[in-house]
Amino acid sequence: GARFAALPAPTANSLFCAAIGARGELLLGGLRGAAYMSTNEGRSFDTLATDSEGSCAAAIAARGGGLFLVNQQGQLLRHAEGERRLRTVPTPPMAPLSGVLQASAGALVVVGARGVARIATP
Repeated sequence: GARFAALPAPTANSLFCAAIGARGELLLGGLRGAAYMSTNEGRSFDTLATDSEGSCAAAIAARGGGLFLVNQQGQLLRHAEGERRLRTVPTPPMAPLSGVLQASAGALVVVGARGVARIATP
């Protein structure tokens, strides 16, 4: 942590969250549902498709695999290895979501304006 190097950003728009997966993949989430994935330590990024226009608020790499984003539309989005898109995971209506973490038992816990919900890890 004594030295940092800037990475080239995959967009000129705002980025709000990041998570690093078990194999070193880097997931970024940003403005209006934008999502990007790097599998080469940030030297280049691929754009991931989403079914969302909601700005990303938080990201997590779940134990046991899977990278997740939550967004202002109240969606929990999951990236599966090898895919070029994020898929929506069913959640209770809680828009906007602002955070996600993983409980010790493995479930994801999302927080938002309407409270807290536990989601079984898909």
